[in-house]
Amino acid sequence: MGRSKRDLDKEMRALDRQEAKVTQEVKQLARQGQQKAAKMMAKEIVRIRHQKQQLMKAKVTVGAAQSKVEVRLMLCAVEVSC
Repeated sequence: MGRSKRDLDKEMRALDRQEAKVTQEVKQLARQGQQKAAKMMAKEIVRIRHQKQQLMKAKVTVGAAQSKVEVRLMLCAVEVSC
């Protein structure tokens, strides 16, 4: 499960980099007066942010599952030692 969380973190960092790159492109297009292209790229930023939110939800779910497994393992260890 730790590997899954690391993979999700890696994907989120990649999305952060992609978002920064697209943001720069939007600013450049806006300066050049290409409003339609800038608007399309802005929609891409919204999609990227939505993907990041979905990854965050998945990461939280994996973390919760990992916590449950750890608690059950500790309970089993306590029961065996008694």
